[in-house]
Amino acid sequence: FASKQPASARISTASYMKWVAVAVATEVVLCLIWTVVDPLSWERTCAIDSNGFCRSSGKCRVRSPGGLSMGLLMVSLHLVFQLHMLYECYQVRNLPAEFSGHRWIAACCISGIEVLIIAPL
Repeated sequence: FASKQPASARISTASYMKWVAVAVATEVVLCLIWTVVDPLSWERTCAIDSNGFCRSSGKCRVRSPGGLSMGLLMVSLHLVFQLHMLYECYQVRNLPAEFSGHRWIAACCISGIEVLIIAPL
């Protein structure tokens, strides 16, 4: 019987940090564009009760359809990042468990995707 060599994967720190830098830079640029083009505004409403006091509540709102588009773009971007991370976990699926925590990372990514899908509803 031929013995199987354990699968190996080499991921350099520089390669990993490149992806982190791209993700963070993309997020920062999109947030800056969103803030300049269509900043969110806080709208507060006042419901006066029988004592004359104001009980207020508020919501953060977008003022134009461009804000909704930016929000959908951000959710889509996060979905792409999550799917990329799942692909990375798939690539290292055959590594021994002592050397990788890809199953836990995959579980977290799937949970994050569920939040991205359910939260807007």
